[in-house]
Amino acid sequence: MERTGQAEDPADGIPAVLLPGELLLWEGSPRQGLWVTWFDAPLVLVGFVLSLVGIGELFGRSAAVGIPVSIVGLYLFLGQFFVDARVRRSTRYVLTDRRSLVVRRWPRPSVSAVDLRLITRCTVEWIDVHLATIDLADRPGRLRWLGPLRPWSPALRGVSDPSSLVPLIRGETVGLAVIDRGRGPG
Repeated sequence: MERTGQAEDPADGIPAVLLPGELLLWEGSPRQGLWVTWFDAPLVLVGFVLSLVGIGELFGRSAAVGIPVSIVGLYLFLGQFFVDARVRRSTRYVLTDRRSLVVRRWPRPSVSAVDLRLITRCTVEWIDVHLATIDLADRPGRLRWLGPLRPWSPALRGVSDPSSLVPLIRGETVGLAVIDRGRGPG
């Protein structure tokens, strides 16, 4: 799919982020809806415990302690999943002949860009046969244990049909090493 500079929906704001002469090769969205992984289990457990402690404080000694602790606990227990779903719903991924872009409209409008000529490694982490995260960081293992809390790394998270996207990235990047992890097709 090759298009030049115009998105189908002008409200997306995609044409505004393209550089003059930049060619739009692909655009897509991350996986939609609630997305829960095994990495979330410890945070959910901590949130549940904090909620119980906060509720105990409300009925016990101090509402001034119980209310903030309950709010933090409820966010970690359930709220984080709804916030994540809302952020992904307002996120668009764009691949051009020069850059990979992540365009977000919520909670505040932002654009993150990676010059494809500067990356040397691309890691494809398969979630299932048709869904993967494509990480464009030079060292994808850096701070990996932090999961969603790690500092921003240039990634297209939860994209469908990544098998067709990797050749586009490879075509714009000289000497790109592609590391395939997980249960991809084939």
